[in-house]
Amino acid sequence: AFGLTMATALKMDCAGRPVRRLGVVMVLCLPISAVALSHRIATAVAAKIDNSETPTNGAGNATASPTPPPPDGPHSLGFALRFLSLSTHPNAVCNDGTPAAYYIKKGDPKLWVVHQQGGWWCWDEFSCQVRWDHFANHTTEKRTLMSTADLEALTDQYDTFNGEKNTGIMTEDPSNPLASATKVFVVYCSSDAHAGNRSAGTLPTAGSTKWHFRGKEIITAVIADLVASAGLGEVKQFVLTGGSAGGMATINNADYVHGLVAGVAPSVQYIAMPDSGYFLDVAPGAMCTLPDVYECLCAAGADPSMGAVGGWTQPGGHSWLGRGQTLAQQAQAMAVLSQGVVDASCAAHYGKYGLWRCYLGQYAASHIEVTSLFLQNQIDEWQGFWNGFFNYSHDPLAYEYAAWFRTTTQGTMREAIAGASAQKLHIFSPNCYHHGLSYDNIFWQVRVKNSTAASFLQRLLDGVPTEALVLDECEGLPCTTETLGHQDCLTVPPPVL
Repeated sequence: AFGLTMATALKMDCAGRPVRRLGVVMVLCLPISAVALSHRIATAVAAKIDNSETPTNGAGNATASPTPPPPDGPHSLGFALRFLSLSTHPNAVCNDGTPAAYYIKKGDPKLWVVHQQGGWWCWDEFSCQVRWDHFANHTTEKRTLMSTADLEALTDQYDTFNGEKNTGIMTEDPSNPLASATKVFVVYCSSDAHAGNRSAGTLPTAGSTKWHFRGKEIITAVIADLVASAGLGEVKQFVLTGGSAGGMATINNADYVHGLVAGVAPSVQYIAMPDSGYFLDVAPGAMCTLPDVYECLCAAGADPSMGAVGGWTQPGGHSWLGRGQTLAQQAQAMAVLSQGVVDASCAAHYGKYGLWRCYLGQYAASHIEVTSLFLQNQIDEWQGFWNGFFNYSHDPLAYEYAAWFRTTTQGTMREAIAGASAQKLHIFSPNCYHHGLSYDNIFWQVRVKNSTAASFLQRLLDGVPTEALVLDECEGLPCTTETLGHQDCLTVPPPVL
């Protein structure tokens, strides 16, 4: 019990790595030794001192000045927050009808990067209401993923990009190939992977909803506003990117946004870079049965307090498998609820009743027509949570599933490369247990076959011929051994019963 309590309090996972989002899931961890726990506590305390505290001597006097943290928020990095005008763009609204927004920092007028924020999605009235209630509580959440009503105040209070810090692609670090670019961070407030095309009300084909799903209109309006107010028409090189749900958005908006940008800059060099948005259509190894976890509650149904066997399958719930929803089932429902506008060639391939597949990278990647660079860990951390293998370092069955998941990911990537109609699809895929490859310095630290995500992008920007697939085929979980010292890439011994 002590080990469980401390692991949860310190937000450490079963392998001793800091958990970015999922503290309570640690109830599934196996007990750890007193020596291991002591080491974790010492490590956590040391990290806390390094990051936020000033060491003192026995008298309580400061002995050294702490190293100031690098700039990582919109204020410290010099961004401005801009809200879209509803008089000009009346449909560019968040779920609650408030105006969409973006952060911008002007740099090189000929080099641009537009990043679409991630933050999952919702797919029916129940999951959307749970999402609304969760993000309305700013005591626990510093993000506003369905509204911008409090965005300016939260930005000023916490200096975050709608709850996110960024020490990667949004910075001027010399290792960042987009350091000098004009940078745009599109706030996610539509809960539809930036692809919805529906206003609140009633539609014959999708029932009624009190929410707006206007992600497609938002990205359209952002590009128009950048042309009108920020000089986007001068661009020579343009990178569209996004992480997680924003990575899914980059897949579905890649060709569409290219059309918008090329309309004002016909000779633009355009690259789409989806980050950690390559989601798989797989049966999970285990589903979450913890009603206190936000994601689990969204997928639970009518009465999560009774658990997966009881209330989650009651009439009025929406638990199609009786244990929550798979990512494929969420995509199916989101496509209907939000009237999502996915990649046009992908939709044409799969048809009206199969276009939901275009939300999932394994199906959509080969249909993107512009130059694209997918950044995707083979055992992605968020999919590890959702598909039930986050405890792979201690649970032999979870380890077995994680190994299968990795092999399946590799196979779909090879199939996508082989099926691409033009030689414009590129994939950079380490084997780290991590979600996001451009948010922080992992962008230029994680190395596979002497390449990093940043150097891969730089080669594409420079027009240097480069391989289509950089895939780490090392042995183990994780095992990107060229990356020395990054905790999420260190190999974990297979657990034993």
